[in-house]
Amino acid sequence: MLTLLDGFFGNPPLAYDAQAADHDWVVDQSKETSRRKNSRPALTFLSRLTRPLRCDAQQRQFQHAVRWRNNGKLLDQLRGRPLPGPRGAAL
Repeated sequence: MLTLLDGFFGNPPLAYDAQAADHDWVVDQSKETSRRKNSRPALTFLSRLTRPLRCDAQQRQFQHAVRWRNNGKLLDQLRGRPLPGPRGAAL
């Protein structure tokens, strides 16, 4: 099955099953967390303190998409041209 990214990358992306079989997500995530705590303790502490102040990541991404569309910078991936972006229109 072809996807939109096939034309961009030139070959089909790896199936999720193939990626998951070669990657131990839980072990790698805990290793990376401990490495960051050891190498950057001050940044880890500040990040933990400011976590409640951050907005929801999905809402922030949606706001970026709406802003890009309103400025004419969001492309229609099927046609390769900017999406129309009148103010107040639904995405």
